[in-house]
Amino acid sequence: MPRDDEGEGLAERILRYLDEHSTAADTAEGVRTWWLLEEASPESIGDVEQALDLLVRRGLVARLERPDMPPIYRRARQDRP
Repeated sequence: MPRDDEGEGLAERILRYLDEHSTAADTAEGVRTWWLLEEASPESIGDVEQALDLLVRRGLVARLERPDMPPIYRRARQDRP
């Protein structure tokens, strides 16, 4: 389990990926395998899920639930003024 500051760092890396790939959407395993691939620092699936949950709670990432399948994560839609 990562410390809070490590979870924040992983969350920032996920957001950085979404800044560069605004239409990306994937499962937690896909995020771990593909989105964080360039970082060359393997994270456990639990660490990735924890960071994604943090981003969901903050309203920055949306979790799309699917029956009998893992959820999909994508950038949350932001209301524009």
